[in-house]
Order: sequence, then C-alpha cells, then structure tokens
Amino acid sequence: MRNYELTYIVKPDLDNANRAAALERINELIAADGGSVLSSKEWGMRKLGYPIGKFKEGFYMHLLCQLTPAAVKQLDNRLKLNADLIRHLFVQEEHIRPVRRGVKKVVDVLSEELMVSPDLIPPADEDIIVEAE
Repeated sequence: MRNYELTYIVKPDLDNANRAAALERINELIAADGGSVLSSKEWGMRKLGYPIGKFKEGFYMHLLCQLTPAAVKQLDNRLKLNADLIRHLFVQEEHIRPVRRGVKKVVDVLSEELMVSPDLIPPADEDIIVEAE
C-alpha cells in the first residue's frame, strides 16, 4: 500500500448535509477498495482558477489515504462518475529517503573539492544532502 493525497472539489451549490454525505461516500469507496483514510482537511469554499462548466467556485477537500495502485485506478474511475464533484486529483506522496552510507553534506563535499576547512564555509539555513561519487 502506498500513501496518496486526494484533493477534490465539490460543487458549491450543495448544502452542508449533502457535502458531508459526499465526503462519507468517498471515504466508503476508499474503504471498499481496501484502503484507509489517514487524515482529511476541509479547505473550504475557494474561487476556481478558471470556470469549470457553470461553476466559478467550489468547496475543496484534501485527503491523505493509503491505497494500492490498482485501487487508485478503480477509485479514479468512480470519482469521474460522481455528479457532486467538479474535479479531483490523486498524487502519490513522495517519501524522503533516509541518509545512506556514501551520502555527504554539501559542506563536506565543498570542503573536499576546494580544500577548505568546513569551518570557513558559511552555514546554510538547512543542510542540503548530495550523493557522493
């Protein structure tokens, strides 16, 4: 199972009860495909970047969920058929790989290449890590 972010836009003309029912249906679809919802956030009513159909604004929702790749395809097809949604987008959450052996900080690489003491290189706001050759 992989982590995915699902952002979708609900039609603005739905009342709160119907909007909550739409969210519950999507959560049930995720559970039916063997997935789970890790977190959900309501971003609220926002203006769209461009009109979609007759809509100029929509209610944004953001979910973090765990699904298999096959379940994402099935859920994507089901969400395309959902009349309450204007748009939706799945994005696979990227993981930061742990620092491995053979990986050095930029300061260490620069100090080796320039033959300068690491103390002479000004500190950065955050450590940047590069692959060592």
